[in-house]
Amino acid sequence: MKNEYHLKNEKYDEDSTPEDIEELKNSVQLIEGNVVYIPSVKINTVFRLNIIFNRVDELTKEISRYYLLIDGRDSIKKPTSDIKRYSKDRIQNIASKVIHIVLIFNDKKIFKIILPFISPFLFGNIKTKVYYNYESAINYLRKKNESSL
Repeated sequence: MKNEYHLKNEKYDEDSTPEDIEELKNSVQLIEGNVVYIPSVKINTVFRLNIIFNRVDELTKEISRYYLLIDGRDSIKKPTSDIKRYSKDRIQNIASKVIHIVLIFNDKKIFKIILPFISPFLFGNIKTKVYYNYESAINYLRKKNESSL
């Protein structure tokens, strides 16, 4: 499995260069055959999410079921209502193909408290699990993949 990816920019929006947009697009990777890795960024925008989800659609066109590995460790800003609404809509569009969503965050306390409240809103009935480092998340996904063979 490839290593985690660190984007160089803090924010991707309409003013981003074509090179930055290409870097963002290529940072979304299909790893281990059926795991889509979405790297962390400090400031989320609807523009960034659109590029990310379009890339997820592109990578999974020929895959019937997959896992989403979403890295949120670099996030420094609370998502706006527009970002939450857009994320929810795009995730619901792919929900039938997503087996499980695995999130990576730094702060255990905050996410243990808020995840039960935000998961149903953002992810619907898709199972979610939180890890606090990349290695633990990858090991979990490897075990899930092994058990499904």
